[in-house]
Amino acid sequence: MAVPLEGDRKPIPVVKTQFQESTGAISPDGRWVAYSSNDSGRREIYVQAFPGAGGPKGRWQISKEGGYEVKWRGDGKELYYESTDGKMMAVAIQAGPQDVRPETSRVLFSADFPVVSLHTFDVTSDGQRFLLILARGGSTQRLTVVSNWQAALRK
Repeated sequence: MAVPLEGDRKPIPVVKTQFQESTGAISPDGRWVAYSSNDSGRREIYVQAFPGAGGPKGRWQISKEGGYEVKWRGDGKELYYESTDGKMMAVAIQAGPQDVRPETSRVLFSADFPVVSLHTFDVTSDGQRFLLILARGGSTQRLTVVSNWQAALRK
């Protein structure tokens, strides 16, 4: 769903199917939305016109071997996503007035280092740096919460 910040602020559906869509990302120019859907039987990345932007109907499949979380480069000419086998992928996008033409996806790097998940990544607007949450060698961190600690100081 998207909520316009002007007018009646009534939520509008962005993608509405019987399948599971997630990780939506609006293009920097506001004309397109990239998202993940499982309607093919596995998660793939798609792009379609953002509602109200006056774009064409339909959608274009971006990933070919599965895809999760998706982010746009700051100029809208490239998408980044995680493949189902843990690789960070990039695909150049040519968005015309009536369609989207993705080039062949390419691997940027593989998560063969201990990451919690690539599902929660971010990328700089120029696409040159990625932020990932690294895992710590299998050990768990312990967090102790002390409530009403001021009362303990008075004793």
